[in-house]
Amino acid sequence: MTPPGTPVTVSDGGKVPFMGCELEVRVKPGNVRRASRVEGILLLTVTGEVTPEELIRIADAWYLREAKAYLPMRTRQLAAANSSLLPAPGAINVRKMKRRWGTCHSGGTIWLNRELMKKAPELIDYVIIHELCHLVHHNHGKEYYSLLGTIVPDFRELRKRLHQL
Repeated sequence: MTPPGTPVTVSDGGKVPFMGCELEVRVKPGNVRRASRVEGILLLTVTGEVTPEELIRIADAWYLREAKAYLPMRTRQLAAANSSLLPAPGAINVRKMKRRWGTCHSGGTIWLNRELMKKAPELIDYVIIHELCHLVHHNHGKEYYSLLGTIVPDFRELRKRLHQL
């Protein structure tokens, strides 16, 4: 099983996962440390010495930025699309988590792991709906899985794919 916090190797000419695709990494020197995506390329601009640790820091910051832009918006879309079965979430937050893809607090706040951005869109949606279902059932009981199965009939297959190497 691949834990959520498994780091990826970031190197010039290497590949990194992003939403079901692989982006080719290109590294260039510059005056401002940043990362940007252009088509199938993740361009990392490095201000100092190019080290594996620096490339990982830049890429990690980029993944977090992408996750904060995408995951809350997608969570609201999925909640709205399933509003007859699911309530709208309270706050939606993103952070790096070592052991979980997401979590739902009883007050309605959902936390999602920025590492989801390394997964395919259907797996991201599965995790989001999994957490949204916890707004109705705060456990993994029979009723919870019945609700999840109503919205995501193939959730068992998606769960297996999520945890594959």
